[in-house]
Amino acid sequence: MIGHLQEPIAAVKGEGSNKTRRIKREKFAKALIIVSTDDDSYKKTLGHKLEIVPVSNVMKARIGDELSLKILLDGKPLKSPVQATYDGFSRRYNTYAYATETLEDGLAYVKVNNPGIWMVRVEKRIEEPTKNYDLYSLKATLVFSV
Repeated sequence: MIGHLQEPIAAVKGEGSNKTRRIKREKFAKALIIVSTDDDSYKKTLGHKLEIVPVSNVMKARIGDELSLKILLDGKPLKSPVQATYDGFSRRYNTYAYATETLEDGLAYVKVNNPGIWMVRVEKRIEEPTKNYDLYSLKATLVFSV
């Protein structure tokens, strides 16, 4: 399952500032549902502007496995922080069980340390002033079951 949300451009005041910035937000989501562990469609690139593509077969993931994921921006490897968590880890906003960073080739490694529904998240902010907005915020998530 996939999802794509393009939010309306919003005017937001910066923290500790009276300056208003216009932000364009775009979100991409991918949820992998196990039909067959032999299916390799999990590694298919969908062409989202910001995308998390499993390199490891996350459909066969077990506790103790280290999963490899490729992070792409416009189809090219992105060096970026990556967060991962599982259902029930915390009810606090923006709290993750695992944090890492991609290598130069866009690969990130996430160690599975708990069973359940996992979410991997990446965010990229682009200071790209245009006539319509000042900041472009992209978020992508990948959800799968362990």
